[in-house]
Order: sequence, then structure tokens, then C-alpha cells
Amino acid sequence: MDATEGMRLLRALSADADRDRVADVLANACLKFEVVEWAEVVFLPEDGSDPFPSSVMSSLLETRMPVAVAGNVGSGLPCELLVPLLVREEVLGILKIGSSTLVAIEGDLTNAFENLASYAALRIEKATVDSELRQSQERARLSEWELRLSWDMLPAHAWHTSPDGRLEAVNQQWLSYFGLTEEESMGFGYMQVFHPDDRERVQVLWTGLLTNEVAGGVEARMVRRDGASRTFLLRAVPIRDESGKVIKWYGLNTDVEDLKIAQNRIQESEQRYAATLSSIRDAVISTDDQGRLTFLNPVAEKLTGWTQQEAADKPVEDIFKLIDEAHQLVVDPVSVILGREADLAIGNQYALRSKVGSEVVIDLSGAPIIDSRGEMKGSVLVFRDITQRNETSDALRKSKEDLARMSRLTAIGELAVSVAHEMNQPFMAIVTNAAASMSWLKASPPNIEEAVQAIDWVLRDGHRAGEVLSGILALARNSRPKVEPLSIRGVIEEVLLLTKSELRQKDVLVETAYDSTADAVNGDRIQLQQVLINLLMNGADAMAASADERRVLHVVTSRSNGLIQVSISDNGVGLDPDTADRAFEAFFTTKATGIGMGLSICRSIIEAHGGHIWVTAEKDTGSTFSFTLPPPPSSQERSATPEE
Repeated sequence: MDATEGMRLLRALSADADRDRVADVLANACLKFEVVEWAEVVFLPEDGSDPFPSSVMSSLLETRMPVAVAGNVGSGLPCELLVPLLVREEVLGILKIGSSTLVAIEGDLTNAFENLASYAALRIEKATVDSELRQSQERARLSEWELRLSWDMLPAHAWHTSPDGRLEAVNQQWLSYFGLTEEESMGFGYMQVFHPDDRERVQVLWTGLLTNEVAGGVEARMVRRDGASRTFLLRAVPIRDESGKVIKWYGLNTDVEDLKIAQNRIQESEQRYAATLSSIRDAVISTDDQGRLTFLNPVAEKLTGWTQQEAADKPVEDIFKLIDEAHQLVVDPVSVILGREADLAIGNQYALRSKVGSEVVIDLSGAPIIDSRGEMKGSVLVFRDITQRNETSDALRKSKEDLARMSRLTAIGELAVSVAHEMNQPFMAIVTNAAASMSWLKASPPNIEEAVQAIDWVLRDGHRAGEVLSGILALARNSRPKVEPLSIRGVIEEVLLLTKSELRQKDVLVETAYDSTADAVNGDRIQLQQVLINLLMNGADAMAASADERRVLHVVTSRSNGLIQVSISDNGVGLDPDTADRAFEAFFTTKATGIGMGLSICRSIIEAHGGHIWVTAEKDTGSTFSFTLPPPPSSQERSATPEE
């Protein structure tokens, strides 16, 4: 077979033959040559990898000429010819021809294969272009269909007009809603769908947009095919060519009837909300998400000194001026209140400074306003004047203190009665036996045997008295402490929470400093709380007569000689160094109304825990009460083990 026959096979391909079909015919045409045993077309991979050795590919791509690979008949190595399929210097693929009977393919055959490859490359390029064209046409058809479908599926009336406002096309929603044909709607026939009372207004606005060539919109009522009217928002936008000339107008009519009804209901709800808040006895203010004030009810107006009209849109910190426990102005009250958990018993208490400078004590709580997406859109703060409540609380606290004092005195009286009652019989027996012993000794002659027996009875009754007294003391001390591993910081924080109200009433600020390595202790939680409460309240009372306006209690934890140390310092009047050593004696007190049992009880508790308590003081400079507690056994072992 010659090259002419191979070219005939290629030219016989149908016009719509694709790339793979052309490659198959080219390979079959080459196989018609007697010396050719195999032939195939190898297309270059899209990933850029080489289908042949790099040296061969480099030669093919650089020279754009066939590359022959010589064979050796005796060795069985085949002879191959690689012919590039070229179109304007672009390699579309490689025609691979092989023979095991030849050492090399002659030049005439190489030219024939090169001609066939060139023609096939042109057909492959045409097939590729035709395929891409068909794909582009199909994509264009699908895009047009999708655009029309989207146009008709829009949940609104879509339309476009000529530059002078004549209607040219509408979507299916328009036709279905108004019940008009396209012919009836075209031109200016669409004006008939507007409510008669709105038609002139729409015409004037539409004419203005056309004249000024600017986008715009209007709300108007439109009449449905059944005669019902609903409010629509109409928006029109001009489309311009490259020179800026308006060539079309596109528009959209959106039904906003339900939205307007919802807006009216929201407005009514807001009015009811404002009326409700205006009638309650608590003060209420609200802010937007920028912290600007949006509402004050009458009670809030009275406490702040600002009216709703004066305060509207002002930063909340300009209107709602809070003074904290440290007598400092709160810079961002909304963030502070929303970031704190209110005490359910007393709330968050602050002083509120009014517009004229007067201050009242309030309790305060707040909540964020969260939208449906979980985003904060503002806040509501609720507060009330608690001056009267605090006065009532003070009176109640004083009554409790009086009751507690009476209870302590009663307990002491009961203890004294118990001691007297229980000790009376042993003491009377001792006196009787001692008198009998004296009588036997004074007898003539002395009765030594009877006297010794009476003295034995005296000793017996003395031991009995000691046992009775020990039992009473054990009962008074509530037996042994229930020791367990505790966090001393946790116990301190619990006590600070329990005494928060009383310390605030005494205008006392507490500052804490915790050592993270000095936290775990062994102790009875209730008894340690009793110690801390005693020391904190003693410190607060010591500062009551202090001239220093800043009354501060410092609570510090630290590690000392393997023990956990807690120190409570005040800046009050201090103890006299001459009497400080007696501070822990029972019934010793420097208070006018004290009974001197608190510190004695503290010492008993600390010592029962295996610790030590002491005081350091200077006159008029304050006092520091400190005590130590042992850590849990495991902590002691770790602290005693040297680090490696």
C-alpha cells in the first residue's frame, strides 16, 4: 500500500469524526504498509507528563521532526518511528510506528508517514474546534434557558422597557398575577395595573427617572387579576452601553404588603412595650448595639435626672453614671453589667450619680437583646433605688447582731450553769471526804486507816471532776473537727461572698493576693469559715473609726516553712502592742460591746487543725492577723521531695 491509499482513508472520514476516530483511522492507514507491524497515536497527557523518555520528547518538541529509534534484528530490538502531529508548530500528539523486521525505516516511508500525520493533525484540530463550538453552543443554550427560567421563577414581577419607558418584556409572574396578555401589557399598557389613586403619582416619579436617567423606586398599590390591591415596592435601574447611553431599563416589583403589616404590628408591640415599661416601679433603660441610649422609662428619668428626649442617642455612660465599690466611675456600664452574674440576694449594687450630681444606691441587672441569628443588637438594664431597703437591712442586721450577742451570752450562761451543776456533786463529795479525813486524823488516837481511805475518796472524786469538765469542754467545742482536703482560696472566696453585704455596708474594700502554690490544706470547712469571718469582721470593725477614707482589707495566701499561711490586714486603729499578746485570751476585748470570745475560739480551731495563729500590730497603723495550716499529706511529701 502507498501513501495515496492512506490519505484516501483519512479523507473518507465523516465531517463529524472526533479526535479518537481520526487517530484510529491514521493508525489503521499506517498498518496497511507491509513493513509496519504496529501503529498508534499517543496524545500528550493534560498533566504535562512525558509519554516517552525525556531525551526523545526533547528532540520531538525542539525539532518538530520525526525521531527514529534504530533496531537490531539479531537482538530482537524493534525499530520505531515517532512522528509528531503538528498544527502551526503545536504538537497535538505522536504517531508511533514500529517494526521488528527492519533496522531503520527508510526516508521515503518517513515522508509518507509525516504527510499522513500532518493531514490527521488538521482533522484532529478541526474535530477539537467543532467539539468546543458544539459545547459552547450547548452552554449558551442552557444559559439562555436557565436565565429565562430564573426570570420566570423570580418571586416578584420582573420587567424591562425601552429607553423611553415602553414595556418590552415581563416574566411569567407578572402575567399570572395581573391576568394580562403580553400584548395588553406592552408599551404603556402596564399603567392600568396600578390602583387609580396611585397611578398619577407613579407616572410622575417614573417620568422623573426616565428624564434624569437615574435608578429609583416607589411604593404603590397594584391591582391583582381578582381586583384585590396589595402594596408593592417598585425598583427600576437603567442599563447603559459603553458610551454611557441608556439602552434599557430593568425593574422588579416586590410584594411588601405582609412586610408593612408586620412593621405595623412591630410598631404596635413597641408601643405596648414602652407603655408597660413606663408603668412599672423599676427603672428601665435600653441601648442599641453601639451602646447608645434608646429608651428611659419615667422611673429611670427620675433617678438619672435626664428625660427621654434629652438622652436619646447619647452614649449610655454619659447618662447612666455608675460608681463602683472603689469609688471609681464605671467607664462601660453595659459591658460590666452584662459580664457579671447578679447576686440573687442583693443584685449588683452601685451608686448612681444623677445629672445634678446627687447619688443613690441601686441594685442593677441587665440582659442582652439577641436577634434570630444570635447577634447582640442592644441591651436592657433594670435598676431600683434600694436606699430604703438598705436602711431596713441595716436595722435587721443590727437586730441579728443583738440576737447573736444575746445567744452568745445565753450559751455562756448555759455553759456556766452546766459546769456548776455537774461539778457541784464531785466538789461536795471532796469537801465531805476531806472533812472526814481531818476528823480521823484529829482523833485520839488518830485513825490512820480511816483517814487514808477518806483521802483516797478525795482523789477519786477529783479525777471524776476532771472527767466531767473534759466532757463539758468537748461538748462546747463540738467534738473534733471534720478534716478533709480543701482549697483555702475557695474557702476565702466563699466567706467573701457571705460577708459581701456587711463589708459593703461598712464601706470596706477587699483586695486579695493568692499564691497558686499555697492552696491545698487539710481542714474543716465550716470551722475555717468561722475563723475567716471573725477575722474579716474584726478588721472591718477596726476601720470603722479610722480617719482614712479608703478602708481596705488585704487577704493574702503564701507558703511558709512547708505550711499554708493566710494573712488578713486592715488599715484601722490597730492594737496596742502592750495588749496584743492578750488578743486571743477568752473574755479579753477592745470593743465596747464585745465579749472577748471570738479570737479565743479562732485560736482553738486553728490549733485543733495543727496550725498556729498570731497578730502583728502597731498603734494607729492597723493590724495583721495570720494563721497557718498544714497541707494534705500528699502535698507535704511533694514539697519535701527535691526536684530532679
